[in-house]
Amino acid sequence: MYWAIEKNAMDKILSMMAVSEKVTIPEFAVEIGTQNTSAGGVAVINIRGTLMKNPSIIERWFFGAVDMGEIAAAINAATADKSISGIVLNISSPGGTVAGTPELAGSVSAATKKKRVLAYVDDLAASAAYWIASQANGIYASRQSVVGSIGVRMAMYDMSKAYEQAGVKVIPIDTGKFKSAGLAGTEITDEQKQMYQDIVDAHFRDFKSAVMKGRGMDETAFDQVKDAQVFHAIRAKSVGLIDEISSLSEVIKDAGKKTGHSTQAAHKRLELYAQD
Repeated sequence: MYWAIEKNAMDKILSMMAVSEKVTIPEFAVEIGTQNTSAGGVAVINIRGTLMKNPSIIERWFFGAVDMGEIAAAINAATADKSISGIVLNISSPGGTVAGTPELAGSVSAATKKKRVLAYVDDLAASAAYWIASQANGIYASRQSVVGSIGVRMAMYDMSKAYEQAGVKVIPIDTGKFKSAGLAGTEITDEQKQMYQDIVDAHFRDFKSAVMKGRGMDETAFDQVKDAQVFHAIRAKSVGLIDEISSLSEVIKDAGKKTGHSTQAAHKRLELYAQD
C-alpha cells in the first residue's frame, strides 16, 4: 500500500496494528454542517483523521480512518445544493493512502469551478491532506498549525537474515522474479527496490503536478517544499503553502462571498515567490 502520510502518523498506525485486544467498534461518518452568512449558506465539511479509500470498520477504528469517497460525496452534494454559496474544508489530518486522493482532489477542483471553496487547516494538513487542500480556491490556517509533508512513501522489510539465523529458508515458487518481491524471509534485491521506487516516483509526480497547478507554483517555488518537510503556519505562508493565517469563523465568512477564484490570494502567492 502506498501512503502520502506524515511519518509520525504512519508509525502510530503501525503500532496500533499490533494491538490484539477486543474493542467496541463505533460508527464513523464524514461531518458536514451548514452555517449561514450574509451571502447565504456555507457548507463546512470537517475532514479529520487518516484518509483512506473505502476503509473497513477495523481501519476506521485502528487507523482513525475517514472515507475519501464519503468526503467527495459531501463536496459534490454541497456543490449541487443551490442554497449553498460556498464550501469550507475544515482539515485536521496527517494524510493517508495515495489510493483515492487524486479522485478526491479532483472533486475539490471541480467544485471550485462552481462555488468558492476554501481549505482551513485546523492543526494539521500533511501529505495527502495537503494534496486535497491545494485544489481549493485558497488555503488558510490557524496560527499554530503545521502544513506540508509533500511526498509519497512505502516500506519493505528484509527479514532474510532473521530467518536464516532461525534456521528457516524460504523458497519462492512463482512465475517471475518479481512475483514474490517482499515475501517475508526472502532477500529484497536492488531490482525489486527499483520497481517499487518507480511506482513511488510516479505517485509523487502526480502529487507535484496537483500542488503546482493548484497553488500556481513554478519549479523554483516547489523546490522549497518538495522534500517532505513540515512547516509551522508562519513559515508555510512564506513558502506559499497557505495564503493567510486566520480563524475558522473568518474563513467561513470569506467562503460566503459570491466570488469565484481567490484572485487576491493568487496575487499574494506570486508576490511571495518573487520575494523568495
